[in-house]
Amino acid sequence: MARIVILGPNQLGSNPRLVRNADCLAAAGHDVTVIYPDHLARFRGHDDALIAAARWKAVALDFCRTPRGRLHARFARLRRRLAEKLPLSSDFARNRAYGYFGPELARAARAVPADLYLAQQQMVVLPAVAAAQAHRARFAVDVEDLVSDCTDEPTALVRAIEDRHFPRAAFLTTMSDAAADRLAELHRLPRPPVVLHNCMTLAERAALPPPAARPAHAPLALYWFGQTVGPHACAEVILRAIASLPFPARLTLRGANPRPDYLAQLRALAAELRIPDALALAPGAPPRDMVPLAGEHDICFGTQPGTQLFHQLAVGNKVFTGLMAGCALALTDTAAHRRLLAAHDGWAFTFSNADPLTLADQLTQLAGTPARLAALRDRAWSLATSVYNWETESTRLVAAVRETLTA
Repeated sequence: MARIVILGPNQLGSNPRLVRNADCLAAAGHDVTVIYPDHLARFRGHDDALIAAARWKAVALDFCRTPRGRLHARFARLRRRLAEKLPLSSDFARNRAYGYFGPELARAARAVPADLYLAQQQMVVLPAVAAAQAHRARFAVDVEDLVSDCTDEPTALVRAIEDRHFPRAAFLTTMSDAAADRLAELHRLPRPPVVLHNCMTLAERAALPPPAARPAHAPLALYWFGQTVGPHACAEVILRAIASLPFPARLTLRGANPRPDYLAQLRALAAELRIPDALALAPGAPPRDMVPLAGEHDICFGTQPGTQLFHQLAVGNKVFTGLMAGCALALTDTAAHRRLLAAHDGWAFTFSNADPLTLADQLTQLAGTPARLAALRDRAWSLATSVYNWETESTRLVAAVRETLTA
């Protein structure tokens, strides 16, 4: 049994991948501690429920539960603004300029001796490195997103952290084959990253019957979900496609933090297209409920809103949630999605975010042939059963940890 510390940049309830990593390593017999900043009160209930059911320990750093914690959070935000104005030529400065709680996470991680420190995303690489150095241990990184290829991120700062520490990591994991190739090429890694797709567990659909045993939906039920509902949903193209369909359809958007301006824009568009009933908004829900909720729909959308590498090489949890739920998948045409479809076909189709008329034709052909829609849904259900489930994916993480600790 090894001692493993997983460092998270955000709440547990907002990071199902971290929770799955912790669950599988604890189930493999390791002593797992998760350290994370508790700074968003809206996730508190989700976090508490996850911790109560977990086989691992949690250390929550208080930044919102008490007056002292909230004061500390304000200090951390001020510290970051000041650090961003300094030369970011050292890890000391970088750890204060990237994210709000780097020094606190580093201090908490150093207080927990471990054999391996796993950084859950680039924002917590430096705390993991500091703790590993303090205890002469190893560190690894789960690269959930290629943030150094995202124009919304401080790319120069992230790239400096990656360049310095990724080649020294015991191993890297990431969410797609395309992303693994990019990381290996970019950083000249001594070994290729381990691909861990954002798959759900089979247990999450335990109460969900197979697609063939579910009643047909009328109107056609389209679905998108995310933590926030904003332009990345690409809902405009879906609504325009719905307006061109020869039959009724409804798009449901689910998210705990919808942007009011974006929702107003979508409602205005639906009214302009004379399909006001084609748009529905659903509240956020715990990660454990996402598969059954997706299963209430026919087609789940996996959208990527841009052409930059960050979007082209990512495969999000929406894709594998839809697979596990037995939905047909409509995926933005990206390099990573094409590669996924090349590995296993017959469960999804790709579409262009700029071409609602072609999307309408694709939906018409699919829904107009019920047997074809049923075949895609059955294929998705079957692939989730045999290939794309966390029970299968997690064996690669367990193997990477075992090889690291026995090397």
